[in-house]
Amino acid sequence: MYDAIIVGAGISGICAANMLAQLDYKVLLIEKENYVGGMCHEKRESNGVLVPLCGPHILSTDNKEVYDHLSKYTSWKSNKSHKVVCKINNTEGIPIPFNLISIEKSLINVNITDVMMELSDNGYKINDRLTLRQLEDIDSTVIGHLTYYLLKYSESYYKKCYGKDALEVLRYENPVLFNYSYDCRYDDKKYQAIPSDGYNELFNRMLNNKNITLKLDTDYKDILRVDHENGQVYYEDKLYENKLIITSRVDEFFDYEYGILPYTTMTYLNENIDEEFFQSSSIIEYPDEYSFMRIIEYKHITREDIDSTTIQFEYPDKYYPDKTTPYSPLPTKKNRYTYDKYKKLMDKYDKFYFTGRLCEYRNISIDEALSSTIQLINDNFRINKDDSEA
Repeated sequence: MYDAIIVGAGISGICAANMLAQLDYKVLLIEKENYVGGMCHEKRESNGVLVPLCGPHILSTDNKEVYDHLSKYTSWKSNKSHKVVCKINNTEGIPIPFNLISIEKSLINVNITDVMMELSDNGYKINDRLTLRQLEDIDSTVIGHLTYYLLKYSESYYKKCYGKDALEVLRYENPVLFNYSYDCRYDDKKYQAIPSDGYNELFNRMLNNKNITLKLDTDYKDILRVDHENGQVYYEDKLYENKLIITSRVDEFFDYEYGILPYTTMTYLNENIDEEFFQSSSIIEYPDEYSFMRIIEYKHITREDIDSTTIQFEYPDKYYPDKTTPYSPLPTKKNRYTYDKYKKLMDKYDKFYFTGRLCEYRNISIDEALSSTIQLINDNFRINKDDSEA
């Protein structure tokens, strides 16, 4: 019998399996797809360009423990210069998050000097990152114009992504940032990189352990039965009394007792182009035109020496449980209330552990997913297993 069973071989499940195997736990890792890595899984196009299934994934972190843990299994390609831009009102190259250059390039009637004076008068320093809520707290006509501009962009972008719930998502999650600087980098974390040989190789190395059994193409509900009423698990019809880690959708795990937790989902279409590069940046967003949300060109990230290139179109799509990939949680007040009810169910189990984006029902980065999983293992599994069985 396995010492631990893990549902889901995305980055959280892989990290958990890797750490437990090193602690000499016999681990079963179950994955319904025929590959590991979740949205980080990659494929090579016919022209040789390495392309993830679902959008770009750059490790961006200040957490040395996360970086050092992965560094046991890969070397890195630095991506500290990674930039994202958008096109608004026919104006291209506007940096995301917005910064002083965004003001300069946009059509907004705001003077950069006035913005800098108002921010400085309110205690902010150059290179600070401000949220939309912080800007709204400043009593200034100049900053009010800037806030209106940020909201106008964000409403367009989030409406395309989230539909009619866009404004509620903005109010509830407040994800809009403004960089008080001329720095056009998307992030400013200490470690920003991708695995030198790609994520697939990284994951294969992490799972290359005799203590790990991997079952692909397997729906966990075909081999696991959870008796929620009595808090028991059966593996292949035999009572299983050891540890269970869930990284899959929490609403599915609890048989939709409180209903479906909605997600956005995306459709990705790749196009190979016989040019060295197609666009000037890895990501260009289109909040107010076209049916797609953005175009991604991965060669700007991977820096592969290939003559041609591949671009990826990202289209918002309708989410259907068990048919489409859950991409981003829809964090409205109503949905968070539903999730909180599921969270109370999770908290009832002392041998069940829940980690990762789908269990936390929030947008989290690779860094946050790994950090949560590492902490989970350190807090709950780092005891002498032989002593605990004695």
